[in-house]
Amino acid sequence: TLTQITNRIRAEQGGAALFMLQNANSMGGQLCVQRMQQLLNEHTRDFRHIEIGQAMGDRLDSWTVMRKLGEYLNCAPPNVAEVSPLHLKEYARTLGERLEGAVQYGSVVLLEIRTWDDLVLPDVFLPWFVHEFWVPLVQRLPFIVQKKPRVTVIGVIVAQTPVQMEAIDPALQCC
Repeated sequence: TLTQITNRIRAEQGGAALFMLQNANSMGGQLCVQRMQQLLNEHTRDFRHIEIGQAMGDRLDSWTVMRKLGEYLNCAPPNVAEVSPLHLKEYARTLGERLEGAVQYGSVVLLEIRTWDDLVLPDVFLPWFVHEFWVPLVQRLPFIVQKKPRVTVIGVIVAQTPVQMEAIDPALQCC
């Protein structure tokens, strides 16, 4: 359960967890996110909720998510005519560094990504998010926690419609 996961992270003096809520419209996904906020906020003086919503007309892609995260972190994207995988990787690294600079002892960051266009979620967006953004961020976390103990980062991807779990790479699934 969510309470068990948050208790485990607190007992370990910080950490990270990534959740995906599907069919959020009909299953009360926003209530779950609100409960996450409440549980996480109870145990810190520095709670940060970064909410990245997909506006109508936005594509669900790595560039859109990183650009919106960059707006929150006051970190402008590279000024390039065409975005390459190298630009994406470098900007993701820069955002990770900026997030590291923004946290303090005991900070809890809830990164919520709300999607509308769930059709590209399993085969395009989710693999990129996990492998190119989330895993490098989690790999940096032990170094961050050495300097700023008890830092916790929770990610939640909120899909508005059901997601075909068969379409998601089994390496990305835990349960």
